[in-house]
Amino acid sequence: RADLGYLEDATEILNRGIKYARTVRDRQLQARLVLKQSSFIGFVDPTLGLELAEKGISLLEPKKDPHLDLVGRHLLAFWTNELGDPEEATAILATYRYMYDRFTDVFWAGRLLQLKANIARTEGDLRKAEGYFRELVELYAEHSFEFDLVLASIDLAEVLASQARVVESGQILSHLYPVLEAWRLHGDILRSWKIMQEVVERRKVQASAIRELAMTLRRKWYRRD
Repeated sequence: RADLGYLEDATEILNRGIKYARTVRDRQLQARLVLKQSSFIGFVDPTLGLELAEKGISLLEPKKDPHLDLVGRHLLAFWTNELGDPEEATAILATYRYMYDRFTDVFWAGRLLQLKANIARTEGDLRKAEGYFRELVELYAEHSFEFDLVLASIDLAEVLASQARVVESGQILSHLYPVLEAWRLHGDILRSWKIMQEVVERRKVQASAIRELAMTLRRKWYRRD
């Protein structure tokens, strides 16, 4: 359900698994499922995402699963920043930065770059955020992470537009559109993308509008109806 963009439904469905994990007294499974809920619903409701991240961390058995430990701390920092507290998010990242070094795959390298970029953006350091987002786009392009590449490109376009560099922002959107068409994505994505191109070209783009485009992608990426 989450892959199809039904983030709220997926979060609710996981409650069944959490209930089972509680019944069999498997705290680690319970923690895993709660953190999964956080990773879904946080994009819709970051306050709830943060609450679930904190709950999931409280259920973890220390040092039993380093990967799950990292998931919890990453979500904690991610939603804290989304709620407008980059200083606290930076402190969380600094405390648990060593955890990322245990996992050198593209997924976690990308998640770390994204978190740094998001924090810089929230702090208002758009040049720094731009640098991180450019690295992120290059990383995902090199390794064919298509979904993540498109989302990172949207973030980069937003940061450029926020610096009044609308030509560069528009170029990113226009260059990607034929690729999206070739992937035969949902019509709502293509229509939203076209509208955003036009808005950028008219120099009337707002960060909230670009965020809405990103949410459309999350909800419709794997859907064809």
